[in-house]
Parts: sequence; structure tokens; C-alpha cells
Amino acid sequence: MRFISFSAVASALLLISTASAGCYTSGDTWDDVNNAKYHVEGICREWSSGATGSGTTRTSCKDGRSSAQHYDYLLYNQGSSRTVPFGDCVTGLTKEIGGCSRGGESCENSWCYRSDPNAGMC
Repeated sequence: MRFISFSAVASALLLISTASAGCYTSGDTWDDVNNAKYHVEGICREWSSGATGSGTTRTSCKDGRSSAQHYDYLLYNQGSSRTVPFGDCVTGLTKEIGGCSRGGESCENSWCYRSDPNAGMC
């Protein structure tokens, strides 16, 4: 009989849940879409400068133009240790800003991206 560790089950559930994700249906809406997109290139420049380990999550929080909102950005590597391509990162994060009024998440080529507006400052 073979036993599966809790972490393996949790990882599998995370992969399943993020693969079926899309636009969020509740939560804050973007207070300034252009400002949210403005931060993406700097974040992706940093994230594409070195390898992201397998199963590793990178996060970034940026304040909006006012103290009323901040933006959470996330990158999750579902594949082997590697470097996220800059263009893929920009496309993945901005897709969730421009295409989802409340933010969202999606996966492409074993990379998962999340862009999410939230109340308050970082």
C-alpha cells in the first residue's frame, strides 16, 4: 500500500483550483486600471531576473494612487525550476487586470498569474 503525503494532496488541489480559475465574481473592482497595469512591467522585470523554483510562489503588493486600494500580484510555478519569460509574465498579469473588473487568475505554460485589487494599503 502506498501513502500519499498531505502536502502532495494539497499541491494537487491547488493545481486543480488554479487551472479552472478565471475572473473573480466578488471583491473590489479596479480603482485605476492604468495604474494597476503600470506596476506590471517592474514586477515582471524582477521576477524574470532569476529562476523560480518548482512549486514556488512569488508575490508583490503595490499601493494604488490613493490610500483606498492596493494591488496584489502573484506568480506560481507549476513546472520545474525555471525563469518566467518577461513577455509571458506581462501578458499573464495584465490579462487579469484588463479582462477582469474584479481581478482574477489563470495558468499558461505551467505558470499561474493573479492580479487582485483589494481595499487599503499594502
